[in-house]
Formats: sequence, C-alpha cells, structure tokens
Amino acid sequence: MASDFSVFNVLLIDDEIEELELIKRIFRALTHTPIRVDHAYKCSEAVNFLQRHPYDLVLLDNHLSGNISAEFSAPFIVSAFKTETVAIISNDIHHAYLSDPKSLGVDHVIDKAKIIPFLRDQHALKVEAEARNIKAAVNH
Repeated sequence: MASDFSVFNVLLIDDEIEELELIKRIFRALTHTPIRVDHAYKCSEAVNFLQRHPYDLVLLDNHLSGNISAEFSAPFIVSAFKTETVAIISNDIHHAYLSDPKSLGVDHVIDKAKIIPFLRDQHALKVEAEARNIKAAVNH
C-alpha cells in the first residue's frame, strides 16, 4: 500500500495521551502541510494501525505503562512491519539498550528534549523525496 504523498503520516505509540497533543502542536508550528498523527496506547493496538495504514514515521515511547521498555516493545513493533522509519523517544536515552538503535531494529533513539528538530528533519526528508519524485515524473 503506497503512502499518500500529500500527508505526512505519523504513528505515536505512547501510554500518555498528552504526548499526542504535544506532537500535534509541534507539527502545527513546523508546517502548514497536512499531518496525520494516529495514537496507540500499547503495542498490540499499534500493530493494528500498522496493518491498516502506511506511516512515514513511527514514534515509540521508551516506557509504555511504566513496565514495558523499548527493549521489548521495539522488536515487537518492528517484527510487525519494517518499512516505516521507527524512532524510540525517551526522556532518558542513557539506558545501555538504547545506545545502539540498530540492535533494537529501529532507526533512531531520540531524547524528547530534542524532538522538535528531529520531527522537522523527518518531515523535510519526505518533502524532499516528494520533490524528487515529482521532478522525475515531469522529466519522463
């Protein structure tokens, strides 16, 4: 299923609903282009979203429900689908298991304090890819 190139699609997996509003606010401040942010409280719910929709970016909170770290949840999510860019987000990225994103099967580990530039850069990558695709289509 191809992604809708007019919308930047994000899946946030976080047990705190406040994080959803924060991510939406950041995107509203960064761009006027359409952004879709879906939210799942737990991994099983996220897998259902991943089966139904393509995403440009999956943001996975390091601690779901206080007991489940990305050490468990990241491989679970990545095993469901791995075409999306997956980033673990955390207030504390100094856990040993977060030192090597590739060992967890994810693309990035992001300190929540640095989420704004990360989201800006991820969105810019999609916009640049769209521009290249449009240019290539016009030149053919």
